[in-house]
Amino acid sequence: MVMGANLTTLSQVYSEELISTCFSVVKNQLSKIVYPFVEAATDLYGQVTPILRTLAQTNSIETQEHRGLIAEIFQILSSVVPRINSLIRAEFISLSDVIIIQAVYIAIGPFFVMEPTAPDSKGKKSSVVHNTLGNSAMKGLRLDALTLIRSVGFNCPLSAFTKELCNRFLPSTRSNGLGSLKKS
Repeated sequence: MVMGANLTTLSQVYSEELISTCFSVVKNQLSKIVYPFVEAATDLYGQVTPILRTLAQTNSIETQEHRGLIAEIFQILSSVVPRINSLIRAEFISLSDVIIIQAVYIAIGPFFVMEPTAPDSKGKKSSVVHNTLGNSAMKGLRLDALTLIRSVGFNCPLSAFTKELCNRFLPSTRSNGLGSLKKS
């Protein structure tokens, strides 16, 4: 029920521990599987593990199968973020600061991932990340994450700690709406 699309018919109560565990799974799968794979394609500092380097640079049947699994994991996780947003926005549910903080950490994660540049229309070779996840996969995840962060800011009664966490990572868009966000 927590990850269901329709939260208007809440018929069961879930413990904070269960919701927190689900959020931890999402955060850990993103930070330990998806984000390292995305960053392996850029490897600017030569710190990628040999397994990830092989996965990102070779084109064998085995690596293609593993990339397919990563793509499936990414699709599942990126479909969960809007559902977390629905849970945060549900007016009849009171969430603890622990759950809200976990949602914030899930939401800020995509903004700290270095991804390869998208292929241009001039035939530039596309990266393994774009071939595996799609050209706009990380952009879509960032958009969902931004929506989640805004929902936390607008819909949750936050403690001083949580407000400070949100304020440090995101500029205030409350007064001016989406139009206040500028491209850098």
